[in-house]
Amino acid sequence: MSAMEEKPKIFVLDDNLDMAETIGLMLARAGYQCTVSSQSTKAIDLIAECRPDLILTDLRMPGLSGMEILEHVKNEDPGLPVIILTGYATVDAAVEGMKKGAADFLSKPFHSDELVLKVRKALTHAKVLD
Repeated sequence: MSAMEEKPKIFVLDDNLDMAETIGLMLARAGYQCTVSSQSTKAIDLIAECRPDLILTDLRMPGLSGMEILEHVKNEDPGLPVIILTGYATVDAAVEGMKKGAADFLSKPFHSDELVLKVRKALTHAKVLD
């Protein structure tokens, strides 16, 4: 990796801004560039602007849900990995998310190591598929 090569960009969306910022800090420490938002209704525009390499989105949010964000992203850019975060980890939601193309699922609360591992795995998998 050359010094000029950009760090992978990650878009973090959670309606709890503190949670979104905490995730952003965990990922920044691991060497990623992060754009953080707590506004799901602006997420589609922000994703188009920042052109991330991966999206982390909360499942339940006012406005657009994580599942709606996932569907939009997969229509626009099927190769863009999306990891869904949820405080309500249900098997049904995980199965639905994976069927719709989610790269992975992460239940809150989670450890930063688990987050970074899932992000790294999703990014590696996406690059292999490119």
